[in-house]
Amino acid sequence: MFSFFHPTALILGLLVLAVLLAGFVYSTRQNTALTTLAKDRPVIILILLLVAAFMVIRMFGTVFAFLFGIALPLACKLE
Repeated sequence: MFSFFHPTALILGLLVLAVLLAGFVYSTRQNTALTTLAKDRPVIILILLLVAAFMVIRMFGTVFAFLFGIALPLACKLE
């Protein structure tokens, strides 16, 4: 039901999570310390990825609120 009413939020969340997972996979291929951490503590890695995704999505929401709530009216006044 959420995807029906808020498709942009769903797409943004999927995109952020995909980028974070791709970055994690890339970094585990490059760094042996992160690879051993991922093998030893997979739950911690999952929690860190979800927290990072939440923070990035929250940041995008804040940026969008700033742009549409403050910057857009100021730009319209300047014209």
